[in-house]
Amino acid sequence: MVDNLKEIIHKSQICQRNWDLSEEIPQEHVDLIVEAATQSPTRQNIPFYNVDVVTDRSLINSIHNNSAFFKIKPGMELSEYSHAVVRGSDVEKDEDGVITKTNPQVLAPLLLVFSANEETYYDNQLRHGKDSTERVKWEKDVSLSIGVASGFAKLISTQLGYVSGFCACYGEEIDKLIGSSVRLFLGIGNPDKNKKYTESHIEEFEYPSFKDVKRLKPVKVEWHNG
Repeated sequence: MVDNLKEIIHKSQICQRNWDLSEEIPQEHVDLIVEAATQSPTRQNIPFYNVDVVTDRSLINSIHNNSAFFKIKPGMELSEYSHAVVRGSDVEKDEDGVITKTNPQVLAPLLLVFSANEETYYDNQLRHGKDSTERVKWEKDVSLSIGVASGFAKLISTQLGYVSGFCACYGEEIDKLIGSSVRLFLGIGNPDKNKKYTESHIEEFEYPSFKDVKRLKPVKVEWHNG
């Protein structure tokens, strides 16, 4: 059981870039994933975020068309991207020859869209009055809550046998499409079995995986044993 859970944890790290759209996700699985996304712990159980559950293909395609924020430097080896991140020298938009690609992880058959619940900020104002520090605290609550909730949803979807991919690339056009201030996308579905998970859903192109980053620069763990 422990080995299986470890496999699920590591599988949840990947960002799936292609999908088998012929395989639908059963409604009971969708409901469970949404349950995970909405019932995860938050400070005082306050709903600091909202979740849009998108399966409408037209809307998904429109979101994807406005997701061209992934930076690629032609000629750079795929394996070099992880090393660049570790060095703190990720590809910059203003570098010569840099091109941008869309993020096909949002083309999944099930797309969860996490946004800030502004009502909780105004509720907070009523309790504490207008204070610039309160906005900072609220933003922190929103970010932490969405991080935990999206992690719950990703892990549960992996346990159900699906693959997934996060995307934090968005702008005003996507906000208009969703009708809220988008903070994070999570695409969930079945993979195209004829492609590696890093291969694009829409063209002959392979994205860097960044999977080696935590091997090259592991999370520091300090044990404080009695």
